[in-house]
Amino acid sequence: MNYRIRAIFRLFFLAWVFGAAGTLYAQKRVEWIYSDYVEYDQVNFGKVRRAIGSVQFRHQGTLMLCDSAYFYEETNIVEAFSNVHIQDSDTLNLYCDFLKYLPSTGMATAFRNVVLVDPQVSLTTDELTYDINRNIAWYDKGGKIVSRTNTLTSKKGTYYADRKQFIFEDDVVLMHPKFTLYTDTLHYHTPSEIADVFGATLIRGDESLIYTERGTYDTRRDFSICRKNSWMQNKDTRISGDSITYDRNLEFSRAFRNVKIQDTVSSVILGGHLGEYAGSSGYAWLTDSAWAEVWDKEDTLVLQSDTLYITYDTLRNGREFFGYHHVRFFRSDLQGVCDSMAYHFADSVMYMFAMPVIWNEKTQITADTITLYFVNQKLDSMRMTGNGFIISEDRDPGYNQVKGYVITGFFKDRELDRLFVDGGTETLYYAREENGGLIGIDKARSEQMRMEFLKGEIETIVYLKGVSGTTYPEKELNQTERFLKGFLIREAERPVSRYDLNHKAE
Repeated sequence: MNYRIRAIFRLFFLAWVFGAAGTLYAQKRVEWIYSDYVEYDQVNFGKVRRAIGSVQFRHQGTLMLCDSAYFYEETNIVEAFSNVHIQDSDTLNLYCDFLKYLPSTGMATAFRNVVLVDPQVSLTTDELTYDINRNIAWYDKGGKIVSRTNTLTSKKGTYYADRKQFIFEDDVVLMHPKFTLYTDTLHYHTPSEIADVFGATLIRGDESLIYTERGTYDTRRDFSICRKNSWMQNKDTRISGDSITYDRNLEFSRAFRNVKIQDTVSSVILGGHLGEYAGSSGYAWLTDSAWAEVWDKEDTLVLQSDTLYITYDTLRNGREFFGYHHVRFFRSDLQGVCDSMAYHFADSVMYMFAMPVIWNEKTQITADTITLYFVNQKLDSMRMTGNGFIISEDRDPGYNQVKGYVITGFFKDRELDRLFVDGGTETLYYAREENGGLIGIDKARSEQMRMEFLKGEIETIVYLKGVSGTTYPEKELNQTERFLKGFLIREAERPVSRYDLNHKAE
């Protein structure tokens, strides 16, 4: 882009040529080289000299050619007509149909089919005006600038030579091999090659789309800052936030305040107030009130954590998803709390660490580590390792309880269907008649055990290996004996709805 700005600047530098064309006004006279013939009219128009046919003038190495020209000696006005061509050495050429210069006001204007060409850039417009006294040039009937890599069009353009700034306005379009930019107003600072955009701006690349209403683009570094109502999108990922920075070379984005990163392939939305997305490195990261939504055809899992982190493979498919510290999640059939978690997309497995707990209907499940297995985005089974403890509400005030070192559970129709317990099994079970009447409270131990559920309630228990136990009449067990060691109800931690999490659910 710097080449085309330099070319425009050189056009404005030619103002001294126009000023010199007023022969009585300039300190150095324009050299009249050649014309087919000359007319001089002192009666009708005052002192007017008219050069006709192959007109050539020179001033300090700059050559001006045209079909004809008028020199108004009394008013110091110069007009050039038809096939106007200004040559600045061998590098810069200006063409137009008509040129007018007023030395008294310092205004020079080129009209109709205006074309500026040098080896790096060309400008075309119907009218270009230059204020020599203020070093400001502008066009307001549309202009097009073409360089080796960029093409820019706008309805209006202004150049402030003193501060080396170009302002394009109205329907600005910048075309680059990597992207096309559309905006209402674009300011360009030539020394730094930094562009500022104002108003609705869209940058469309081969695989990306950027929108902002106020931003800065560093053309040297290929780095952008989007400051207002901004979002970015590639084929599968959309990032939005109050402000976004983007390094196109590194495919790296950082977003601030009200951040959302939406992954359509993995069906995940991440949110927070500070986030990063690295396309080339393959990760996204969010913190400060971080949250996530994972949706399927039937339901949406909403999760919150201090920090969320997701990694991608080379095809930008989700690979791993991590939540660090104070993890809580909610789905209509499943709720959970833990300190940290990890999810593997390839095998649809979720790991919960550090005092994990999950709830399914009336059942609470805890262990040192809980692993959840999903099939077709539905919870299929789980594995609890170390101090597994399952608590399920009974019909009367009381709790059915199962303990074991390793507990494997299976789900059917979004409810717990059956359990297998291996190692150190203990149970406390309210045994009932078919009509619901209480038979007694069964307390037992075994090496292994199988339990089946019906509509969220225990239906059958089968003990295997080394079974010992007793069924007690209800009155024979006091309240403390009705709880296995380690019993703890954590209902106060349970998220009751998606709105119970620390983000504004949509």
